[in-house]
Amino acid sequence: MNEIVFEGERLIWGNLGHLAVILSFATSICATLAWYMSVEKADESWAAIARKAFHLHTVSVLSIIGVLFYIIHQHYFEYHYAWQHSSRDLPVEYMISCFWEGQEGSFLLWIFWQMVIGNILLYTAGERVARVMSVLMLSQVALTSMLIGVEVLGYKVGSSPFELLRNAMANAPIFSQPDYLSKITDGNGLNPLLQNYWMVIHPPPLIFGLATTIVTFAFAIAAMWQRD
Repeated sequence: MNEIVFEGERLIWGNLGHLAVILSFATSICATLAWYMSVEKADESWAAIARKAFHLHTVSVLSIIGVLFYIIHQHYFEYHYAWQHSSRDLPVEYMISCFWEGQEGSFLLWIFWQMVIGNILLYTAGERVARVMSVLMLSQVALTSMLIGVEVLGYKVGSSPFELLRNAMANAPIFSQPDYLSKITDGNGLNPLLQNYWMVIHPPPLIFGLATTIVTFAFAIAAMWQRD
């Protein structure tokens, strides 16, 4: 059976976004291990590797956010997240709300805030920076894994915000047609209860508050690790 060649899909953005997710996951693992080794081996070269991995992690997280918002803003409804949470009639401020309406967007906002906190701790944690950053980046490993959306041994790890609509709803008859995208003229839209300016400004500080708990936790673990 010939594989269907779908028309009009802008796959490059999803591929870029998914690549950034994989990179953020890989660099968080690399930074965690390198910070750990810098403590155990008392070797500054491991710390240098950890810093480079963390800076690359920062770039990858910002890239995920940029690509996902672009997909939502441009109404690329071939992507399930954009179709499920946005529509063409929404003003820009509510498109921002669309970004964190879904589970994937909320995790991404949490990842973003921890990344920001990490950049602050990198220069303010003092002699415990390696231990503190080890803990913070281990948390980033857990959070970024929630966005991978790949199957490992038959088990799906995470849920990708860049999943295609035709993959998320594979059994729908419309997706047997190469030009299905021409028939999808609008998205599902933002929940009317969330179409309020408070939903634009409320979730970021709320999730920031949750993310800041990593600071006290990381310093507590670092102190026990140092037996201080």
